[in-house]
Amino acid sequence: MPTKTGRAYQLDVQDHLLDPEQPTSGALFTEVQDGRFEYRVFLYLTGRQVYLVDSVVYSLHPDMRPNAVRVNRTADNPNCKLTLWLWGTFEVTARVQLKTGEAMELQHYLSFGDRVKELPSDQFHASA
Repeated sequence: MPTKTGRAYQLDVQDHLLDPEQPTSGALFTEVQDGRFEYRVFLYLTGRQVYLVDSVVYSLHPDMRPNAVRVNRTADNPNCKLTLWLWGTFEVTARVQLKTGEAMELQHYLSFGDRVKELPSDQFHASA
């Protein structure tokens, strides 16, 4: 994805029900009062140049509070992972600030809904 200076960087936004750092921990869900289920979803950056990322601001659904969350890239969070509890899918905008001073914007439509159907049932655990 090119920045405003025209440089191309290989960065992407991903989402998953399994923690990318601990995929064996399983997927968590909880039933909300109206019979819907909320799922723990991990939103994070991938790509060859993730090491150049300083921070990212994830813009979420306008009904969510907060609907914009800044995540700094740190040694403890090298992929700018954000954990959310969601019941529906929507498009996320990620405004990525690079250490070079450049900024870029990425779009990602959440796909965890497809994974709910794909994951074996023994990987789901009810949240305490």
